[in-house]
Amino acid sequence: MHTRFTLAVFFLIMLTSLAGCMPETSMPEATPVSTQADTPTPIIPTATFTMVPPTDTPEPTPTKTPLPTVETIRNIAYVPDGVGQQVLDLYLPPGATQPSPVVLLLHGGGGSKRDLDSLAVNLARQGYAAAALNFRDYPGFTYPAAVEDAFCGLAWLHANAEAYHLDPGRFYALGHSMGGTLAAMLAVVDDPAVFLGGCPYLLPEASSIQGVVAYTGIFDYTGPSMTNALTQYANQYLGGTQAALPDTWAQASPITWLDGSEPPFLIIHGAADDNIPPEQSRAFAAALQAVGVQNELVLVPDADHFGIVGSRVTLDAALAFLTGIQAASVPTPGETPTQLSLTALAELEGSTGPVYSLAWSPDGSRLASAGYGQVNLWGGESYTLQATLPGHASYVWGVDWSPDGTVLASGSQDGSVRLWDPFTATEMASLSTYFTFAVDWSPDGSQLASGNSRGIVTVWDAASRKRVREMDSRAMSEVISLSWSPDGNTLAAGHLNGDIILWDTTGAQILTISDYTRSRCDTNGLAWSPDGSRLATAHQDSVVRLWDATTGGLLLELRGHSDWVRGVAWSPDGRWLATTGSDGTLQVWDTGSGMQLARQKSGSQAVWGVSWSPDGSLIAVGSGVYNNQNRDGMVVILSVSAGED
Repeated sequence: MHTRFTLAVFFLIMLTSLAGCMPETSMPEATPVSTQADTPTPIIPTATFTMVPPTDTPEPTPTKTPLPTVETIRNIAYVPDGVGQQVLDLYLPPGATQPSPVVLLLHGGGGSKRDLDSLAVNLARQGYAAAALNFRDYPGFTYPAAVEDAFCGLAWLHANAEAYHLDPGRFYALGHSMGGTLAAMLAVVDDPAVFLGGCPYLLPEASSIQGVVAYTGIFDYTGPSMTNALTQYANQYLGGTQAALPDTWAQASPITWLDGSEPPFLIIHGAADDNIPPEQSRAFAAALQAVGVQNELVLVPDADHFGIVGSRVTLDAALAFLTGIQAASVPTPGETPTQLSLTALAELEGSTGPVYSLAWSPDGSRLASAGYGQVNLWGGESYTLQATLPGHASYVWGVDWSPDGTVLASGSQDGSVRLWDPFTATEMASLSTYFTFAVDWSPDGSQLASGNSRGIVTVWDAASRKRVREMDSRAMSEVISLSWSPDGNTLAAGHLNGDIILWDTTGAQILTISDYTRSRCDTNGLAWSPDGSRLATAHQDSVVRLWDATTGGLLLELRGHSDWVRGVAWSPDGRWLATTGSDGTLQVWDTGSGMQLARQKSGSQAVWGVSWSPDGSLIAVGSGVYNNQNRDGMVVILSVSAGED
């Protein structure tokens, strides 16, 4: 049995674009509603990303942004001595550092693997290896030739997984029309040996497919929705009439094989399909539901038999579906805690306005907090106020310690980045810039990055306090969050419009996550995982997202906040993630499974800043109301304790 999860009601039938930042609940619903009775948890499509060369020109000439190059290997014979049609094309994701999930693509009857070329390239750019195979098709060949080829192609991928850096635990099937039926057969057949025929490869288990996406139908040759045209085709493809060959007609129908152990299904059908009646998909979805298999059926208004395959919205829906499966089944690093407890140790009053940013000193002995016009330093056994660093003339949005703990940096709405001696509580330097939202020290302490209201990331030399470089994405959107990678080679910037941009040490823009996040608006918080493999981002749409830091692919969505998410902070070992939001809660998540482990309510005030102590035993959060009438803010320090299996 596969891990159960709640599928989304996808937005692929949206017929109008949505402007601005809009909560997901306002989106039109798909028709029909999911066959699941569970409360839907929307799964949003993964990001697209672009590579942009650096530029120093103030007004660059608009150019089409080049996309990452997908490595394509054509016409691999997956049966070496077989017929000429038994070849596949393999599309490998650019820059993958870990074994890639695999999507096996199966074209429609009378088509070719090249029909799915664009789909395969898009999947590869999202971090999936895609394998599009030709199979022995009618009218040249009859059943079970196509099914045998589909199973043999799957077996070949397993046999060659190591050679092509494929993850054998994450294999999925996607097919159109007849290819949808073949994809379903790969998932539902109990004994693949029935269809492996003369294939020289073996499958490692009864069903190695973890999810199925079927466009425009999964045939039930025995069903009542067979039209005269489909019946005539079946008579020829299956080698005789149903009356003459009832067992063959049943064996060729995926619905016959259902027993409740199948993986999740996403079925997308055009409501205006004249080739395959939508009733075919309705019947299969109902059969899946009857045996308890997770599934989603979506009918797309006005779409015909062929209009779905090349659609961007159906690609997004497939990506969302695949992402949801992985989010529900990804193993938890180390042992999964059975419980996580948060206990308030201290409530620190004395901040003016909301506490937007918090940072523990590298040795964990002191805590810096940023509020309205001031930075406070707390320490001692009871975390008393040790010093106030006045000087800023407006809101202080960012604060960060140098890695050696000798310098404290703060960034303010007053247009300055200030450097402080935390031992003498004196100002060391004031760096003139623009409205600054975020500051972050490089891991070696040689540079300081700041992000401002003009959409520019400035890198400062720590010794000379001079600008090293300015990185302007031309996005014309404020930089409101910053984070250096643990190795110091990459700087990630989160923008007000939702863009997430990664820069290298030369100032070159190397990765942008934009199309997906832009409609969500506001990357309020951003942080690298301690091992540098993932990025966590906080968004206005109340969702926390984890990204593959190499490919930009969406790995996991954490849904528990009911309002804007304001901050994210990893535990030092990378197992847990603390998040804060305008809903007044601190939430802690398991970063492997996506499970919420703890939730702490702070009353009616929004919770902004969050910081995890270096030893992982404490979490500090800052709260307060953003208005001119109430400028009281509070810092709460909580202990973290976990029970283990």
